[in-house]
Amino acid sequence: MTIDAELVSDAAPTAVIDIPKDAIGRDLQSDRPAGRWRSVAAGALKWLVVRPFQTASLIVLLAVLAAIPVFQLVALGYLLEVSGRVARSGRLRDGLFLLDQAGRIGTAIVAILVMSLPIRAVATWAEAARLVDPAGNAAGVLQVVGTLLVFAIAAHIGWVWFRGGRFRSYFWPRPIQFLKLVWRPATWVEARDRLWEFVASMQLGKLFWLGTRGMLATVLWLLPPAAILIGTTRDGQTGLAAIVGAVGLILMAIVLLYLPFLQARFAAENRWRAMFEVAPIRAGFAASPIFYWLGLTSTLLFAVPLYLLKIEATPQEVVWLPCILMVAFMFPARLMTGLAVGRGQRRTPGATRWHLLLRISLRLLCLPVIFGYLGIVFLSAFTSWDGLATWVQQHALLVPVPFDAGV
Repeated sequence: MTIDAELVSDAAPTAVIDIPKDAIGRDLQSDRPAGRWRSVAAGALKWLVVRPFQTASLIVLLAVLAAIPVFQLVALGYLLEVSGRVARSGRLRDGLFLLDQAGRIGTAIVAILVMSLPIRAVATWAEAARLVDPAGNAAGVLQVVGTLLVFAIAAHIGWVWFRGGRFRSYFWPRPIQFLKLVWRPATWVEARDRLWEFVASMQLGKLFWLGTRGMLATVLWLLPPAAILIGTTRDGQTGLAAIVGAVGLILMAIVLLYLPFLQARFAAENRWRAMFEVAPIRAGFAASPIFYWLGLTSTLLFAVPLYLLKIEATPQEVVWLPCILMVAFMFPARLMTGLAVGRGQRRTPGATRWHLLLRISLRLLCLPVIFGYLGIVFLSAFTSWDGLATWVQQHALLVPVPFDAGV
């Protein structure tokens, strides 16, 4: 049987496609898994190792600052700025700032601790040699070796910081480049400028000023109800004092209902008056009641465990340890309050019956959260080392123990 060639050509026409010569090469290169897997591995390393280490370093640094009088305001300013940035952008990741700087400082501290081990070992050996053979030369030789190690390690860490302070630089010292540049005066000028740029990038002055104003405005909110509660419970009074104390408790509940979100809005707009404008907070709750309830609950709930640490006075040497818990607990709370304020500003209140029922239900659910927290604070006023001053020293809104560095 024969097949007509014309029929075949009509049934299956041949199409000629002009393919660039380098198209195949590009496709083959895009199909290569090496580059793709390298980027995936770098991203996994960043989010599984680098970011957690940077976050841990940031929390420890904030805890150290929170344990030092006056510098506590820098830590408070940072927590306020966290909520303010999230409120401005509406994204949680914008609240994580200064991670790179904290990671470099944390890496330097870890490097100093690790690199100091040989120095400690040589010092121990020198002391042992002095005890075993007081007239020998071994102790003197070991002292010289220890001194040389100190200078070498200090030069290495300084050289790493000159090159950016990254983790990989500690394992790749580039000694030849160091010997070429260390003798030049311009190198030391550049090192000074880089150090100043690094310190300036941490925005310590801005955070201090923000924390100072935020602390003053917060105290203005807390002081009237706290004064009533302290005055009515100081001497165990009853009768009329109990009624006045109940009024103070209600006033404190109203303050706690608004103050976390007023702080976030104040940091977002950087205006003093924003700390006293309640109407936008009410409108924000009506627009986003779920996030406002979550922000209030996380702020008050995460502060409860910290009151257990105030039963006894913290020794001055380890006062930064409870501060670590304070920062670790309050950091996510600040993120949530900032997110609530940001969503409330960008959304309009729903007009449906379901949304109205949701708002009423969440308002009622705020009451057990607030009064449960106030019950803990009330008990803490009798069990805490600071006594009745705990009504003003609110962990949920301020630094752990304002202007106190332990005993």
